[in-house]
Amino acid sequence: MGRISLVRVQEYLDRQEVTPRGIQGISQDGPMIDIESAQLKWQKEGEFQVSIESLQLQKQSINLVLGGVGTGKTLFIKSLLGESVTTSQRFSVPGQIAYVSEHTWLMNESVRNNILMGSEEDREKLSACLKVTELSGEVTLD
Repeated sequence: MGRISLVRVQEYLDRQEVTPRGIQGISQDGPMIDIESAQLKWQKEGEFQVSIESLQLQKQSINLVLGGVGTGKTLFIKSLLGESVTTSQRFSVPGQIAYVSEHTWLMNESVRNNILMGSEEDREKLSACLKVTELSGEVTLD
């Protein structure tokens, strides 16, 4: 396990440095995010890329990023954060953006094993977890 972590850290350190975009003031007029003629891609040459002809996202609006697996949703979001290689005629993302990625932490195991996460059986811990997650009516400890 330690070697895998070291390899991942080394791969991260070896990546091409991406120059972060400067934080611009947010104007009261116009779109919040304004993109024109953009090519978004990950670090490696020849990899998958996303092309955006024109995109404007307005302030105080709800915008959804939808698509199947492998269609570039994460690449698009990472580009907004300045964490991908982006070439464009215009790529304006004023202000600051917060992002929390979704990482699956559930194992393909039983509810019991997901709660214990490899620890020894602890009925008190199991009961407490089922109670706070409101699963005690759904799952029994037998």
